[in-house]
Amino acid sequence: MATFQIPFSVLEAFRLGFIGYLLNFVSFGSVGGDVFKAILVAKNHKEHRPEAVASVLLDRAIGLLGLVILATIGLTIFASDSLSTLMLGIRNSAAVVAVASILALTAAMYLGSFYERIIAIVEKLPVLGEPVGRMARAVRLLRRTPLQVVVLVLLAVVVHTLITSAVFLISCGVYQEHPTLHEHLQVVPPAMAAGTLPLAPGGMGYQEGALSVLFKELQSLPNGFSGILVATIYRLFTLCIAGVGLIFYLVSPVPIRELDGMAEEAQENNLQN
Repeated sequence: MATFQIPFSVLEAFRLGFIGYLLNFVSFGSVGGDVFKAILVAKNHKEHRPEAVASVLLDRAIGLLGLVILATIGLTIFASDSLSTLMLGIRNSAAVVAVASILALTAAMYLGSFYERIIAIVEKLPVLGEPVGRMARAVRLLRRTPLQVVVLVLLAVVVHTLITSAVFLISCGVYQEHPTLHEHLQVVPPAMAAGTLPLAPGGMGYQEGALSVLFKELQSLPNGFSGILVATIYRLFTLCIAGVGLIFYLVSPVPIRELDGMAEEAQENNLQN
């Protein structure tokens, strides 16, 4: 938020982060809560609405980039020489997406006058032209702090590594014989990426299915190991975290009335119409 020149406290970031995480479970895909979070941020910073929305979208984009990078690393460095056809396809696709995303972000930051001309054309479009142009210009501000962008990507990789480690610890707690941490690094990041697809609320069902399918692609999967069971336990933990987040949001000493304000604004619009 500091890069986009928007006043934003750490406490507010925690509150909106928690409520966004909770709302992931009532929206399609495991990133659907970002839509609600963007609405709330824009509501609280009316004078910087496009920049506020851009910050939320960029946060998610960098998070997904970290996930794709980790999937590429896991299937390249930690994988055996004989990956299945499915795992090879995932590795190659993840590598292409990672490289393309890094190039696109770099171009948006440093392309200069050519990018500015594109923004100027977009801003002339009716209705959405101006806010989309302001969002694009907000992304351009990242060129002032390139090291910060690198740190954000690395932090995203670390966060997803910790999530993978959490799934590994669940496997250790449930089964005496289980896949290694290296094997979890091959399976969990691609399955989590599948959970971002807008197919079911919070990615429930098909994220667990993706974990089950990808675990079965491992050559040395122990007999009796159930990826579905491990994924279900992990899901229960995420629901508990969402509950803690809701409590934190409600008892936070900073009373932000986002939802009430949205309702009042909707009523005013209805009266005007």
